[in-house]
Amino acid sequence: MKKVLITIGIVAVVGGALLIGVVLKAGSAVVKAQGRALYSGAGAWSRIQEFAREQGNDNYIAEADRSLKFLEDGIKEWCESAQTWDLDISDFEKMRATAYE
Repeated sequence: MKKVLITIGIVAVVGGALLIGVVLKAGSAVVKAQGRALYSGAGAWSRIQEFAREQGNDNYIAEADRSLKFLEDGIKEWCESAQTWDLDISDFEKMRATAYE
């Protein structure tokens, strides 16, 4: 009986550790996807902002400015939270820097 309980305990500990590992891996993937979406959205709204300024339409300029500020704030928050996940954000910053090239 004692061997069975020890075996069950070991299986429970290993299973719990694997479950925690899977949850952390999935969380990391979600955080990376969120970062990609924020950076992509900011790039798109930057282009929309440029077009709106060329056209001189005040409504479009205001909307583009508002949306871009919202995304930039989101990127800032995401970068702070990415540090808690130990994510390397240099690839995202490199993508942002070379977006217009």
